[in-house]
Amino acid sequence: MSYQRQTTKPLFDDIFWSRPERTDLAGKLLIVGGNRDSLKAPMQAYTAAQAAGVGQIQLCVPDILKHDLGNQPGITFLPSTSSGSLSKVGLNEIIVASNDTGGLLLIGDFGRSSQTTQLIDEIFVQQHGQITLSGDGVDAMLNNLELLNNHQTCVVLNPGQFQKLVSATNSIVAYKSSLPLDAFAELFHKLEFECAMVVLHSGHLWVKCADEISATSRPDIQNETLWQAEQAARTSTFLLQHPDEPFKAITSSVFLLETQ
Repeated sequence: MSYQRQTTKPLFDDIFWSRPERTDLAGKLLIVGGNRDSLKAPMQAYTAAQAAGVGQIQLCVPDILKHDLGNQPGITFLPSTSSGSLSKVGLNEIIVASNDTGGLLLIGDFGRSSQTTQLIDEIFVQQHGQITLSGDGVDAMLNNLELLNNHQTCVVLNPGQFQKLVSATNSIVAYKSSLPLDAFAELFHKLEFECAMVVLHSGHLWVKCADEISATSRPDIQNETLWQAEQAARTSTFLLQHPDEPFKAITSSVFLLETQ
């Protein structure tokens, strides 16, 4: 299985270097996530999206955090469950807010509430625009794989989540972290979901969009999970700004200049 390699230079110069300079043309991103015990992923994503050049950011978090955060521009507080996660009661507010933005980032730190899992499922049913999913939101989605058959969705997975996904598809080839690059590309190609994917494997960030695959060397990533929020935010931003070329946009988003 052939795939494109991205090493010391971006594969798609026209995408990587062509970003809007005006804020009003750089896209508006809605970030949803967090729970009573953690806001780490939403905060990481917020910072990374700003650094990637997004125009505006709207952040939606559980209202149990209002006392800690206070009223701030750009933050919307949604109903919480008794455990401090996002309640499904906030679905309509998320859908309305996402209709006002070009992209929706379900960033994670959702917690283990069944209501929040139902909320994520309903968002995928009712939201028809671009969605990027990361963090523990991916774990919730692994219980309903049909929702991955959406060409406007991009899922950012860590190796453990990818292993669960492969197992859930009853693939003949099992995923192992020791798989050589060519063998991984072959396995990646066999996954027939309509969504795009970003996966960390063997020091590379792999991108699959339709039938195209790329691999980008990222030796800077030392932790298998901490990179997810930042990368999901970069991916969302690039997709916002280049919605008609998703493979090029996502592949460009995983390339990192040494100075970044």
